[in-house]
Amino acid sequence: MKTLRLDLFVNYIAAARAGSLSRAAGEAGLSRTALWQQLRGLERAYGATLFRRKRYGIELTVEGEQFLSLVEPLVAGFRALPAAFDELRHGRVPVLRVACPDSIEENELVPVLERFREEHPGARVEVVETPSRGVPGLVAAGEASLGLEVDPPGASAVGTLRYERLYDRRVFIALRADHPLAAGRLTLRALAGVPFATEPIGSRLRTRLERSFEAARLAERLRVVLESSSERVLLGAVARGETVTAISCRRSPRAPDGVRVRAAGHLFGRLPVYLVSRLGHPPDRVASAFEAILVRCLRVGSG
Repeated sequence: MKTLRLDLFVNYIAAARAGSLSRAAGEAGLSRTALWQQLRGLERAYGATLFRRKRYGIELTVEGEQFLSLVEPLVAGFRALPAAFDELRHGRVPVLRVACPDSIEENELVPVLERFREEHPGARVEVVETPSRGVPGLVAAGEASLGLEVDPPGASAVGTLRYERLYDRRVFIALRADHPLAAGRLTLRALAGVPFATEPIGSRLRTRLERSFEAARLAERLRVVLESSSERVLLGAVARGETVTAISCRRSPRAPDGVRVRAAGHLFGRLPVYLVSRLGHPPDRVASAFEAILVRCLRVGSG
């Protein structure tokens, strides 16, 4: 029987998330050599290749991803044992607050919340809707345990918060199926002057649109006639024939009848989404469970 050492699993998770021996070793209080020896020891113990070296860091193999999916809930459950026992003894219903933009709640969080409620019926999640730029403040202040922030500027420079890249949001243009731009090549010049519905000023998507039009020297021809953080509102305006819209989501959105959705990554790129939590504040049982489901459902490469 293989020996189970929690500290090895904790360090394995740190290395997998950091993608860097130096960073993970710093978190664990070990030297790079000592950490690498631990990781190689795990590989020998389980007869698997869990990591491969890259030019700048390390990355998980397929077996490494599989092993991580088993180890994360194990460590989270062990860490949460004292709080879980206390809640059980006193009959308290644990509540987790998650901060994110409305568009993420409407799209990516729906299957995550459904799975969490199935697996943890005794816990409750409250979603705090906020523009992406408001997520770090809520998490740092402890008003939300976790946050989902789109394309955060200088994430690695924020000393009190931990950022983990989960997935990318693709950018799409939605327009009526009978719109002149519903067929043919989609270009910024073709979109210039067209009535636009999109997210409010300051949102990550709006900023990306503005910068793209500026780079093409078309800034003055980005004609925004409706602002909303709700995808339903934006698509409704398109369905009524009032505007075209730019939206971002993980997969192509479900469009109303008569609306065509076109990929626009060649114009606006992708928007990375990061999981935000506080450094030095280990997640409780509910936060650990929710985070594990988030990672399973949404992490880059998870489908």
